[in-house]
Amino acid sequence: MFYATPNPGAASPLDLGIIEASISGGNGNGSVDPNECNQVNLVVKNFGGSVASDVAAILASETPGVSVTQGYSRYANLAPEDAGTNSTPFLISTSPSFVCGTPIVIRLSLTFSSGTNSATFTLPNPNQTYIITQSTGASIVPGTDDIGNHSIVSLTTISLPFNYAFYGQTFSNATLFFSGSIQFVSGDFAIGCLPHPFLNYAILAFSDLLRTATPGSGIFTSVSGSAPHRIFTLNGVSPTSQTLFLPAKIKASR
Repeated sequence: MFYATPNPGAASPLDLGIIEASISGGNGNGSVDPNECNQVNLVVKNFGGSVASDVAAILASETPGVSVTQGYSRYANLAPEDAGTNSTPFLISTSPSFVCGTPIVIRLSLTFSSGTNSATFTLPNPNQTYIITQSTGASIVPGTDDIGNHSIVSLTTISLPFNYAFYGQTFSNATLFFSGSIQFVSGDFAIGCLPHPFLNYAILAFSDLLRTATPGSGIFTSVSGSAPHRIFTLNGVSPTSQTLFLPAKIKASR
């Protein structure tokens, strides 16, 4: 008769797993947005019955548009039920075509003294709570007055033709950015996904990296109607790409 006795010193290949992830860097909003680089820290836990020592990890991405630029790190020795964070932050970067809110699936290949393990994990992304719905057929009144925004790093503050009530506050001025944002309190060069930590009291009718510096391009405004039913229209155009952007209407309430 033969007996098989488990070896308590041998760890199972499934002993280590990812239990938590944190993201930093980029624009500081704790999320992964297009065309930016972020640091990623992954908390790994030892679910086995013996110590995992000499732990090393290699990170890879399974999501299109996401590249790993720093994929190697080490972990401290992990006793059973212990958890630890990578000693060197992993670095990931996204392409300009990466879509806001896309779930990012990563794979961590772990090696340790008594085995190997491969764990997958979906990074937290606050932008997954946002849904963008595109519509067609809307008519846009062309602007006629050039506000003078003709730089790729230009914020331009304008006076509104009437006081405008927005989220319980009344404003007489607005700051416009070539990316297609109207900011009533903040004045930030914000391009990217929401939420954005430096924006407040803002209308993001169209937010993308566009140009107002080419000949004939810019941001234009017009006023139509008569008091108390006036409409202030803002739009912009880039002739080189024939792109119409920043379509927005602000209506007088009185």
